Amino acid sequence: MSAGEPKLLTINSQDKDLSSISNSDFTIECQEKYLLQSISRIVIVDAVVPNLFSNINVDNNRLDFREVAGLIDYQIFIPVGQYNITQLITVLTTEIDALITGLNVPTITLNPVTNKLEISMSLVGLEILSTSTISEVIGQKPGQIVLATGLITYLPRVINLSGLPIVYIHSKALSSGHGIDAGSGITNCVVAVPMANTPYGAYTQLLPKDLAVSEITYDTPRNITSLDIRLRDSQGKILDIENLHMTLLVKLFF
Repeated sequence: MSAGEPKLLTINSQDKDLSSISNSDFTIECQEKYLLQSISRIVIVDAVVPNLFSNINVDNNRLDFREVAGLIDYQIFIPVGQYNITQLITVLTTEIDALITGLNVPTITLNPVTNKLEISMSLVGLEILSTSTISEVIGQKPGQIVLATGLITYLPRVINLSGLPIVYIHSKALSSGHGIDAGSGITNCVVAVPMANTPYGAYTQLLPKDLAVSEITYDTPRNITSLDIRLRDSQGKILDIENLHMTLLVKLFF
């Protein structure tokens, strides 16, 4: 290979070292280290990531509530999974009904005009507490209590079952100090991968139209002897893709 000629590097979680934690938190020992010397910049050609990120997960599945003027605060946990609105309403109704005593029966509906949830109780209205983690999903303003109007609790915002809209691939070996949250020390972002249009269980592909968006230029040429790859959300949490695999296709310039 002559000096300056670019090289295409495929990084796949199937090639991870035995010491790797998972298919989304792994390292690869480069076998052809002599070909990965004095790299001046990289361009992310493509990224292929499976969408296993359910819209209800351990970070957003808790509903805290109480009956109006009631002395007991209730808490339910929606089982983790990928829900449509009918499934979510069914589970919420069942779980609330199981905790509320007496004949105060809940009926949850989606207003077809506003696309907002309404919780109707038969005897005493329901208050959604500000500590609920499911707020973004059901249409509650985060950190704000939702009071009942008579027997009906009107959620103020539209439902959001879209799931994770974007994921981030991080690598100390490939990055140049770019990050999504420098205040938390996460400064090794290589590329952001949109997930919003990828159905749950399918693979998304980056295929950027503007290569400048996915290009990293190093201040000084660097040598790559091993690769570290981590898939994170916008808060820096490492995501789990279970037994599926991810791929990063990188063009190296010397």
